[in-house]
Amino acid sequence: MPTRLCDRCGQLINEGALRYIAKIQVYAAYDPLNVDFEDATRDHTNDIREILKRCEVLSEEELMRDVYVDFQLDLCRPCQRSYIKDPLSTDLPYIDRIPKNFREAGDGQIRKPKILVTDDCESTLDCLKTVLEPCGYEVVTLANKVEALKRLREIQPDLVTTDLASPQIGGIDFIRVVKELDPSIPVIILSGNVTLESAREAVRLGVCDCIDKPFDVVYFRQAVETALKTRRAR
Repeated sequence: MPTRLCDRCGQLINEGALRYIAKIQVYAAYDPLNVDFEDATRDHTNDIREILKRCEVLSEEELMRDVYVDFQLDLCRPCQRSYIKDPLSTDLPYIDRIPKNFREAGDGQIRKPKILVTDDCESTLDCLKTVLEPCGYEVVTLANKVEALKRLREIQPDLVTTDLASPQIGGIDFIRVVKELDPSIPVIILSGNVTLESAREAVRLGVCDCIDKPFDVVYFRQAVETALKTRRAR
């Protein structure tokens, strides 16, 4: 059964617990009562040309957002009650937490922060992807750390998360090479076997955070958000 997370509070929705779905549709409104006889008989050629001209500089995603967008949110029972009482509340921490500086690339296109997640356990990779994607991040998962290093320049991540145990290369050695290739990339350790020695070395290498497994979803998401903001502020 797929892991479900509440999009409002970020907590896991346990199997068998009540899960609610909130569907939101945002689309351009049209009121036929506002169209009079003059509008119906007027030549709209120039208006259409002007609209098409504006559309030429917009991406497909931006065009769709101007016409129709729908959202589907998973909610736990407490958040469902809060949502019904105040659906327009700004207290939705995981719907739109992308740092503003990341929202537009140099070419004006909207992009998501990219996170490279490495872990030798496939189920952990799936879990982390489930945790991060609802926050608006693009997530690339790789179990093989050597492959991750080879593809680092290709992927160009804004953040790297890694465990310490690996059959190919040790987690600390992996972080050391990442920092050699690009010192500006923030790194978060997510591991169940952090020793005092490895923690000291991680601090020396400039690791943003070192989180034990099993991890708290809310804390992990906050750590990711903080690391991304710190990188963008440099």
